Amino acid sequence: MPHITTDDGVKLHYEEAGRGTPIVFVHEFAGDLRSWEPQFSHFSRRYRCIAYNARGYPPSGVPRPRSKYSQAIVADDIADVLRHLGLRKAHVVGSSMGGNTALHFGMRKPRLALSLTATAGNFEQVSGRLNRGDNTAGKLLTEKELYDKLNSTVTRLDELTKNLNEGKGTAGQLLHDTKLYD
Repeated sequence: MPHITTDDGVKLHYEEAGRGTPIVFVHEFAGDLRSWEPQFSHFSRRYRCIAYNARGYPPSGVPRPRSKYSQAIVADDIADVLRHLGLRKAHVVGSSMGGNTALHFGMRKPRLALSLTATAGNFEQVSGRLNRGDNTAGKLLTEKELYDKLNSTVTRLDELTKNLNEGKGTAGQLLHDTKLYD
């Protein structure tokens, strides 16, 4: 069973499939890496897909001290996964709890993220844009709509990354590209 060891000594079980630009999938509270099987099946045709069980989710380590769990620590776990696998950067996709972790990863380690996709959560503490308890700014998507949106976003990111690599744009243009967020 493949695993990485974080900087603070916790083993994280992971699985990967495919080759190409890496996408790291971060699971929700009520799931584990298996929650991403449909996305693995599709995206591993063109990308290196990686998912891991967060700390506290067997077969990953379940450290007893509460001090081993914080938003900063679990965000840094993504960086540990990248480091262990020899990856400089990756697209990071998270759902619910994993979406919050992905956003914190992006704030803590922005140079390691090719992009961030966060779904199905209340990200009030991250964005500061939503009123307390009001999640109406978001739009609930069907599974197919989410799949189509993610596929479209990844395709657009590939195009933008290619343009950046060819010197046809800047990182600032990528960050402000409104087509990416449609």
